[in-house]
Amino acid sequence: MAAEAATCLDLALLFAAIVEAAGGAPAILIVRRAEGLHAIGGSFDMGAELDIDHVTTDAEAIRALVTDRKLTVVETTGLSATRGKKKPFDRACDEAVGLLTADTPLALINVMAARKLGIKPPD
Repeated sequence: MAAEAATCLDLALLFAAIVEAAGGAPAILIVRRAEGLHAIGGSFDMGAELDIDHVTTDAEAIRALVTDRKLTVVETTGLSATRGKKKPFDRACDEAVGLLTADTPLALINVMAARKLGIKPPD
């Protein structure tokens, strides 16, 4: 934090922690881009996480969750103030949807389902 630098995974995990602390149901998505793998954050809406496994690798199912508005995705790197280019939240969401359209979603991690399996952060 002191260096004001973070990777896409750092920011997706931070976003997930904030969503969970606020009582929401966070998700972390991994997308294959031409430049390599990329992580984005997400949040399930209205109990949608209850029907989703802890890890989903079906790209079309992931896209359908977003299209059906059961999952809000966020390009979390767009929320950081890197070189003064912090974006509004709605634009970061639009960019994340664009990533899922243009690139291949490889995995969706349902944090709440993982918690039910006993997967928790270290103390």
